[in-house]
Amino acid sequence: GVTFRNVYLGLRGPNDELTVSDCGFTALPYGLSCLGTALTLEDCSFQGLGSYPTGAVASPGCEQATVRRCAFGNAKLFFHGVLDFLAEGCSFADGMTGLHLAGPPAECRGEVNRCSFRDEWVSILSLGVHVELADIATEGGGLGAFIEGGVFTLTSSAITGTTAAGA
Repeated sequence: GVTFRNVYLGLRGPNDELTVSDCGFTALPYGLSCLGTALTLEDCSFQGLGSYPTGAVASPGCEQATVRRCAFGNAKLFFHGVLDFLAEGCSFADGMTGLHLAGPPAECRGEVNRCSFRDEWVSILSLGVHVELADIATEGGGLGAFIEGGVFTLTSSAITGTTAAGA
């Protein structure tokens, strides 16, 4: 695969569909930014640099985003205004926020399945979206989940060893 290292932004995709697989994004504040209508991201790794790095972001205008089997170390995955999103089989560790979900619009919906979070200050930050989460494991860190608005459904999951709870 391809590795992006020591740059400000690894990859920025304003095209209609952005598909990235088997790539590494290391030592950068922004790994990948999708400005198009669809993002597919599989088998990638993101290792941040700095106090609040973003591994991958799908921005408003992105109608569909799928992220599978990716690893985020001190880097967050950010679905911002994405109408239909899926994160599956991903791991998040040692960052300020692991998974950040945010509207508008209120129609933003998605699923998060079989993901793990370790020592994140906020493992899951959900702001005004409809999300279903299943088989989630969080361990250590500050908040297992912080939810404000929207609909948040969590099943078959474990939140252990965090220092606070938020809703």
